Amino acid sequence: MKTYVIYMSGNEFSVKMTEDTTRSLESFGIDYELFDGVLGKNGINVLKSYGVKPSAYVPVETWTSGTIGCLASHYLLWQECANQEEPFLILEQDAVVIRDPREILDLIENVCHMDAYLPFESENNLDHFSVYNKNLEIYKPGVKKYPTNVFYSGKSSEVTGNVFRGAYAYIITPQGAKLVLKFIEKYGAFPADACLCQRACDRQRANSTYVRLNPFFENLNIQRSFSSRNPKLDI
Repeated sequence: MKTYVIYMSGNEFSVKMTEDTTRSLESFGIDYELFDGVLGKNGINVLKSYGVKPSAYVPVETWTSGTIGCLASHYLLWQECANQEEPFLILEQDAVVIRDPREILDLIENVCHMDAYLPFESENNLDHFSVYNKNLEIYKPGVKKYPTNVFYSGKSSEVTGNVFRGAYAYIITPQGAKLVLKFIEKYGAFPADACLCQRACDRQRANSTYVRLNPFFENLNIQRSFSSRNPKLDI
């Protein structure tokens, strides 16, 4: 398994957050490579170089600088994975490893989210992160089919079906990467987590959380405050 951590080398906050990610990987003896993320405008050029255009089903206002850069970063790693013979563990800068993900590696067919209890799922939004933290302590071996959810809506969801809720921590196999790239070739590009969708390939989610969202993001307001979202760009 190859492991990549997507971060922004020129961003002080990103570098600081990534230190938590890399320390957590090192605590499990997992080798990793830092992947310098693509900035928004550069992301446009990256995607164009592969002949990738935004899907006609995605509203124009969705394509912010942060969304484009994020997609381009993941897309480059999917391309690389598709040409390799081993799975990739792909982490974003806000991911922290709390269990060894290699434990379930042999169970993964295409792509598997490493967080069993996402920090968006409590019925009470004010209390959702305390619920999340409690759930992290639960250990259940194995993986299961990714659950039905509503994250994106409108025409986009009609094409993708269910999608990952956040792409901050997942393992993707070469077969899975090829299927995701084939989906993008057919339908155009969606945000990164929406490309990891039901229509692209069968998806899984770990029964236990192996990688959590950094505790710094203890509520949705903090998550929004530190979002990399910027005004939309033409693509």
